[in-house]
Amino acid sequence: MKILAISGSLRKKSFNTALLRAAQISAPAGMDVDLFETLGEFPLYNQDVADAAFPDLVSKTKERIRTADGILFSTPEYNRGISGVLKNMIDWCSRPSGDGAWGEKPYGIMSASGGRLSAMRANYELKLTMLQMGGYVMGTPEFFLGNGKDVFDENMALADEKTKELLAKYLAAFKTYAERFSQKA
Repeated sequence: MKILAISGSLRKKSFNTALLRAAQISAPAGMDVDLFETLGEFPLYNQDVADAAFPDLVSKTKERIRTADGILFSTPEYNRGISGVLKNMIDWCSRPSGDGAWGEKPYGIMSASGGRLSAMRANYELKLTMLQMGGYVMGTPEFFLGNGKDVFDENMALADEKTKELLAKYLAAFKTYAERFSQKA
């Protein structure tokens, strides 16, 4: 099972990117987690640009989304919502109208932050967005990681054993969930 993992953060020491790297290590047998790393290269969405010359990066990303068996997001929270760069990428990959890449995919949505509320509002906003895109969003279990500075080491490796255990359980549940929608099933 091929899972495309998308962090909504551009920070070098992002808790969300670190969480997805930990997911690569903690993924259950038979699940390959592929980290998407070109979020910051997307141009700002502009319909005129899309109509004139659809960016190659967007076309390639849409193909990666389409060929994945599922999508795993980890989102920070900015001003009580998802990051602008993540929303921008979602918008690009939903275009042109009628040819979006997001529909009929299983989604796992996690969130991480340095604060204790663990980006919960952004997590829920992203769930609603992906439902609107026609995706199948796993409702439970949920994964919220607060106080990131306490669970990652100085190299941004997941160091907290309890969090590792919870992440492994979440990924196992997502694998089971995604298998229900797998193109290969």
